[in-house]
Amino acid sequence: MDWKILHAHIQEGSTPQGLHLIRRSFVAMDNAHDGEFRDDGRPYRVHLTDSFTRAYDMGERDPEVLATILTHDILESLKKLSKPMTVIELGSQIGMSTACRVSWMTKKKPMADPHTEYWLPMRGCKDHKTLKAKCYERQDNISTFKDMKAKPNESKETRIRRKLDETIREFVPIVNWLLADIEIRAFKNEKARNDERVLVNNIRRGFEYELGKYGRKFETTK
Repeated sequence: MDWKILHAHIQEGSTPQGLHLIRRSFVAMDNAHDGEFRDDGRPYRVHLTDSFTRAYDMGERDPEVLATILTHDILESLKKLSKPMTVIELGSQIGMSTACRVSWMTKKKPMADPHTEYWLPMRGCKDHKTLKAKCYERQDNISTFKDMKAKPNESKETRIRRKLDETIREFVPIVNWLLADIEIRAFKNEKARNDERVLVNNIRRGFEYELGKYGRKFETTK
């Protein structure tokens, strides 16, 4: 998906400032992932733009969340490609707020225990924009689990099962936190608070739908 297509999809209802941030984020993403492919054979950009449009179509309009979705893998991918970028360098392209959210979502090193070394610290950011971006990104991943390949020490079936287990273990607490955060966070009015309730419940239903394809349940404190 090129910028013209993405722009046409989102321009209605977007502010000029929001579109500017999303445009800068799209350019940074497009440059960072040039020539990169996922293990299912898709260009890496497809995962990012699909996650973005999924969020938008579910009702997400916060440009900072949408920008984070587009750029969330830049630091990790460039490190793997031996072209490391610092958070400050990324911030010069997409703004420091978005760059910090990308940093929170970035796996810093190979991990023996992802739950304690990645998920708990990332969840500990207690930033609703970061955690929503992570939810949308994971839902796109779930939709492509069937296309994952086996690894030398892990069959395709075992890998899918591990990822499904991880999704339930890590994202049920995230969605529960997002639901609780709505009730204590300041909003400009009650309509805005209710709009956010609707949005987070859309996220919850998205997990229920994607996991349901595999016969799994996503049980939160609704």
